[in-house]
Amino acid sequence: MLNHHNGTDWDAQNGANSYTAYSLNYFEYTGTFSPFAISSVNNPLPVELTSFQANCIGEGKSEITWTTASEHNSSYFDLQKSRDGYNWEAFEVVSAAGNSNNEINYSIVDNNLGDQLAYYKLIQYDFDGASKEYDAISSSCETFTNQLDAIVFPNPSNQSFTIQMTLENDGIVNVVIYDMNGNEAISKEIKGNEGLNKVFMNDLNLTSGFYFIHLVDEKGKSITIKHSVL
Repeated sequence: MLNHHNGTDWDAQNGANSYTAYSLNYFEYTGTFSPFAISSVNNPLPVELTSFQANCIGEGKSEITWTTASEHNSSYFDLQKSRDGYNWEAFEVVSAAGNSNNEINYSIVDNNLGDQLAYYKLIQYDFDGASKEYDAISSSCETFTNQLDAIVFPNPSNQSFTIQMTLENDGIVNVVIYDMNGNEAISKEIKGNEGLNKVFMNDLNLTSGFYFIHLVDEKGKSITIKHSVL
């Protein structure tokens, strides 16, 4: 878990049971999995995903793209959309290549992004029914001057979840978790880097129920996310 400094300061440090900052400012346990699927010599990757992103292309439209370096026994991709990062709906089903050792680029346009923030997640299915879900991404054609770009997943969770946030600069993000009565349950400070950050939260000792996770960066941008603990 992340080292604890002065009761509130969480940072990514090297060492046993610590987190290491990888590309995209991804904080994870040293020696564990990357954000994408893994493989072994005897168990090849169903899909080697090298990118997954969404960008505004104007007029309230978003282009969602992903790239695979190779595919094995890959049947299709299920692209889903959400406005709150909590409730998801089917958006598009895209046939996969099946088997390929060449780079393949996929692209879908969302014509109904409008001026609101939207989240997308990708689920890949094999021909045998096995699936792999990739982390959610977000897109907006509107500049949210006071809203922090962040989501929490999985939601609901079982005492452990990931905070994913995009920061304009290196800095501290205050995280306060409130229960449904407005009582403060947990308060932490997270050191983040410019760009995409992912921080794993666990062993929070929260009782089952609904909570509000409030995030504020040093520029005053904030977001409050409703979260359910099983």
